[in-house]
Amino acid sequence: MPAFAREELEEMIRRWVAANDEAGRTGDWSKMSRFYTEDAIYTWNNGQNWEFVARGRKQIHEWAFGTEMAGLEHWVYPYVRTLIDDQKGEILGVWRQIAPDKDAEGVPYEIAGTGGSWFRYAGNYQWECSATSSTTSTPGRCSAR
Repeated sequence: MPAFAREELEEMIRRWVAANDEAGRTGDWSKMSRFYTEDAIYTWNNGQNWEFVARGRKQIHEWAFGTEMAGLEHWVYPYVRTLIDDQKGEILGVWRQIAPDKDAEGVPYEIAGTGGSWFRYAGNYQWECSATSSTTSTPGRCSAR
């Protein structure tokens, strides 16, 4: 029996990607925290020696989509692929990192390679846990199901 209906997971990631795209357009990332449960965990790393952890929607709102996004307001992170595991209620998203600044030819600067995010769905269109990385993405501090 699947953890959640595939259609619900597809709708969740559709809502998440639409909100992500809107945040990139407006520069307001604060609304993204509504997609997390009150007791969610949000982690990311930039290699083996640095990891960020926010515990609970309040920290996720203030830190992950507040302090940590300061200066990156109009960067965009378009998703290029999402993979859904409806047996575990987990989603993997792969995205690009594009700056608002452009080179002399008018091409936006972009961080080479792709970033990735792993999400565990909690139901009610909210994440229980997520791990994001521009190098390697693992469930990290989230307990196994």
